[in-house]
Amino acid sequence: MQDSWSGRRRQRRFNRNIQPKQGYFIQPDQLFYHYRIKADNYEFNLTDLQAGFNELERQGEEFSGLFADIDLKLHKIRLKCTTT
Repeated sequence: MQDSWSGRRRQRRFNRNIQPKQGYFIQPDQLFYHYRIKADNYEFNLTDLQAGFNELERQGEEFSGLFADIDLKLHKIRLKCTTT
């Protein structure tokens, strides 16, 4: 129990330190590499990608609306993703 607690504490400290320096912080599970692994294992979900977009847009004014023109709920996108 103590190991997971100290790991979470270190992660929060890291996040607090990196975001002011970079202006944003992308969680490891929202990186392209992670999405690629999920796709290779047929576990990729468009809602995961949308959550990543939403999180980045929330991190600063300069990211607000960055992905506004991308609609992952379009039927054509879903159809394409499920048939390939």
